[in-house]
Amino acid sequence: STHCISSAASDVYKRQGLEYPNGQEFLRIQQSFKQDKFFVFKHIGRLIRCLVDCFLEKADYVSLLNCLKLSRCLNGKCWEDTSIVLRQLEGVGIAAVRRFSNQNIKSFGEVKNLSSSTIEYYLNQRPGFGAKVLKAIAGLPSLSIETHLESSTVKKGELKAVIRMNINCQMETKSWHGKPVTVNIISGLSTGDLVDFRRAHLNKLSGAKSFTFECSVLYKDTRLISSVSCEEIGKLILFSVKGDFTNGSSWYFSKL
Repeated sequence: STHCISSAASDVYKRQGLEYPNGQEFLRIQQSFKQDKFFVFKHIGRLIRCLVDCFLEKADYVSLLNCLKLSRCLNGKCWEDTSIVLRQLEGVGIAAVRRFSNQNIKSFGEVKNLSSSTIEYYLNQRPGFGAKVLKAIAGLPSLSIETHLESSTVKKGELKAVIRMNINCQMETKSWHGKPVTVNIISGLSTGDLVDFRRAHLNKLSGAKSFTFECSVLYKDTRLISSVSCEEIGKLILFSVKGDFTNGSSWYFSKL
């Protein structure tokens, strides 16, 4: 519909860090963009939750993973493959994001590795600003995930595996920009089948937690992919990949 097209165009501007044209002839279009965006995004949260429920019912791992990614992008007001994710930090605007990008700094981890003085130099800011940015980085949840093969049996050509997952979620406060943080934990097979999905508020997952789940594997080269992410924060996701169901020492990790 016209509303959707206009809102999509408006959203591209915002999440790519682009500015609206400021000429007089564009003012009317800009106002239309904002109105259509409000109309569409007023209900988009419920639409995303509906899609999540549908993909859970279908056990569609790939679609559910992408749907949760879209939800993080909408909540974080950024696309996860751009440096605009840094705008989620308090005090960091579009000008600061561009300066970071000019120095090839495009992620939370890369900012965290900088000293306060280096941040101030890159952003052309007064002393003290770098410490505020690092404090905002420190306020992000700290996530870790580890998965182990506990046991496996083969019956009628199908491998039944019991997986133990250890997760650790730490955060100085239990909210992000005044909102409670929701943690999504999802596991699926490289065949596209959903294995396990859990959702909980961060305050219920504080510290180390452990649980087990089962999965059925039909093909030798199947991988189990698990991830933990924060629904309200774009790009904050950690993956664990299991490539061999017959050797518990074959686990490896990759942070995206």
